[in-house]
Amino acid sequence: MLMTSLVMLIVIGALLTAWGWNRWRDFFAHPARCAIIAVFLIRFAHSATRLHPNMISKGIDKKRVRERGFFSLLYLGGLVVLASPYFDANRLWLLPGGDVIRYLGLALFVFGLGLAHAAQAHLGRFFSGHVTLQTDHRLITNGPFTVIRHPRYAGLMMFFLGLALVFRSAVGVGAGVFCALLFLGRIRREDALLAREFGDEWAAYSQRTKRLLPGIY
Repeated sequence: MLMTSLVMLIVIGALLTAWGWNRWRDFFAHPARCAIIAVFLIRFAHSATRLHPNMISKGIDKKRVRERGFFSLLYLGGLVVLASPYFDANRLWLLPGGDVIRYLGLALFVFGLGLAHAAQAHLGRFFSGHVTLQTDHRLITNGPFTVIRHPRYAGLMMFFLGLALVFRSAVGVGAGVFCALLFLGRIRREDALLAREFGDEWAAYSQRTKRLLPGIY
């Protein structure tokens, strides 16, 4: 999709700018950092050349939960995460662990991005950036929703934390945790809305699944 493609390019530009315009050779000196850019470019190419018809929201919102400040705070946290290369390039407040931490972060980043994309694809036309229900909305329980109730939020949490860990940025990890807390608050609001709308169906679904971690939470 065009908007997703634009976001991918902005993110790549932000990461390279945070590292430093005159030091890009150093950025690409580590395979984990190269892999981050490669994944974003693949995601950009996929979005630019393929528009999945089931991922287009066609409904009209019939119920929406007001979220004052959520997006402003999320964008702020996301910007701090995107500033992680600055701390890596200047060796400021880096986490210990060396390449182990970097490759752990890369694994979280790749898996999280894939999970978030898969969840959005399964939501199809019912996907929205807001906590809302649309006309003829139905409860999605297949695909990644079979195991956990909020796979997209789980994926985004891993995405933010993984990205910061690739650059070993303690500041970025702190911002990633902040974003995760914002998502936890949103999950509670979304669960309440779905419980009111779907009643017994939601109750049965929530009893056999966890919010974010299979069998744990």
